[in-house]
Amino acid sequence: MAALVAESESRLTDTPGIGAVTAARLLGRTGNPTRFPAARGEEGPAGDLQR
Repeated sequence: MAALVAESESRLTDTPGIGAVTAARLLGRTGNPTRFPAARGEEGPAGDLQR
């Protein structure tokens, strides 16, 4: 699993407390994060959009 996360070029595992399993789950849920124009672009799909 760690190899797949590394292959995705994600930096999620640089965050304290996020290991390969959590990073893989996040990547599996959101897909390629570069599809969002900015960090705030993830709020809609995650259900966290505040109005």
